[in-house]
Amino acid sequence: MFRCYFCDCITPPKTTRSSVVVEFREKRYESRRRESPRRGARNRDETPADKGGSGSEIIKEVDACPACAVKHGNR
Repeated sequence: MFRCYFCDCITPPKTTRSSVVVEFREKRYESRRRESPRRGARNRDETPADKGGSGSEIIKEVDACPACAVKHGNR
C-alpha cells in the first residue's frame, strides 16, 4: 500500500507502484582521463580517456498509481 502523489489516494495491497519523473535537468559531463588502469582479461599499458558527453539527470521522482502514471507520463 502506498499513497499516490497525484490523486492522493491510498492504493490497495499488492498494487504495482510506478515511478514518474516530475523534474529533470540537462547535464554536461566534461572529458577526463581515466585515473586507474583497467582490470580485466587483457592487460593494457595506456589508460583510455573518458570522452564525456551530455544527458539528463532526474531531480525528482514520485510514486504513482497505475492510472495516474499513464496520465502523467510513466517513464
